[in-house]
Amino acid sequence: MHRHLPAIPLSAALLGIVLASGCAGPAPADRTDPCAPMSAAEVYRQCKDSTVTLGFARKDAADPKTTHTEFGTGIIIHEAGYILANAHILRHGGTGAAGIAGRDVPCRVVAVDNKRDLAIFKADTGRPLRPIRLGYSRDLTVGEPIVTIGSPFGMGISVTVGVVSALGRSTKSDFTFFPDMIQTSTPINPGTSGGPLLNMRGELVGVNTTRKSEANDIGFAIPVDRVREALPEMLDPEGRGGFRLGLKVATDGPATVTAVAADSPAAAAGVRPGDVVLGVGREIVIGGLDFYFALLDVRGGEPLALRLLRGGRLLDVTLTPAKTDPKPPAKAGGERK
Repeated sequence: MHRHLPAIPLSAALLGIVLASGCAGPAPADRTDPCAPMSAAEVYRQCKDSTVTLGFARKDAADPKTTHTEFGTGIIIHEAGYILANAHILRHGGTGAAGIAGRDVPCRVVAVDNKRDLAIFKADTGRPLRPIRLGYSRDLTVGEPIVTIGSPFGMGISVTVGVVSALGRSTKSDFTFFPDMIQTSTPINPGTSGGPLLNMRGELVGVNTTRKSEANDIGFAIPVDRVREALPEMLDPEGRGGFRLGLKVATDGPATVTAVAADSPAAAAGVRPGDVVLGVGREIVIGGLDFYFALLDVRGGEPLALRLLRGGRLLDVTLTPAKTDPKPPAKAGGERK
């Protein structure tokens, strides 16, 4: 399920959400000021429905009657059911499920980046889910209070409170080397990796990933600013769908066009750098990442409508994405990089 563009121009309220600055994304329905700090209990209440327990079950090769399950935590990053988590939950394979609204929903692999230890999954629930609000890890300060949510040992969603202990820390795990991590005082246990690190406005500022095993309360999270950079490459909608638009948009805030390639479908349609994309086809685009998720349904050679904001004016343009050879998936579950 997606948000669909209305038949009439976008309302002033929606334009205000898209162009809002200072805080990342619209406020939850029951909050009038998205920049106001909350208590840990309020952060948990606002973000618990955007956090899921992930489980990947596999049969024991020596004893088919025995099932082993690798647990982790996932973060809903798009209402259509896209979930962000750590890639290492897939180290043993298995069939995946996400705990959403009290029931297990099958989920499939969309993309994996083992070097960054990030993965994207898709759960089809038949209804819009509540995505987490993205903040900015560059705004964090040492000593700042933070909240983590996760599912330790698959027990269910739990909350812990701590502080940012250090910034720019490097560490390594059994899976990869992590540069420039956020160090926190909140414990990261098996099953909680992949869960959200949140500031006191309820915004995602990091992805809890690993811990220092021989110490107490030394956890590490991937900064959300690095996640923003990684997701367009991981999703790679043009490579998957076999098309080329010839434009790039920023993932840091509104979907602002940063570059238009010469002799491209975007250039032919009159798209310019500085335009803000508000819609792709029938999908509303609030932020830059929404743009890339909306492109996952696009195919080469089929006309595509874009709704743009330019200098305060709404523009509707139609372009035809050029056909290219799609990239074959490395595995049936999704592309792995």
